[in-house]
Amino acid sequence: MVTNVSASERTPRIVIALAAGVAGALAPSLLLKGVLTGAAVAMLTTVATGYCPINAALDGGNAETPHWRTLKTHRVEA
Repeated sequence: MVTNVSASERTPRIVIALAAGVAGALAPSLLLKGVLTGAAVAMLTTVATGYCPINAALDGGNAETPHWRTLKTHRVEA
């Protein structure tokens, strides 16, 4: 599996997961508790695996480096 969650994205995801978990614990309705807890689990799963299906969908399924970043130019002396 290709990793598409960078190291700089992991800390905010952990913070969001903790906030969702606390909000889920304090939520008044059972439905809201389930949704927030599910979101927290999903965020922690993306941190643990390094793969996010939403990032993959938004990226068009291509998590590799774009070809234009890897092209090398060669200068030819006349």
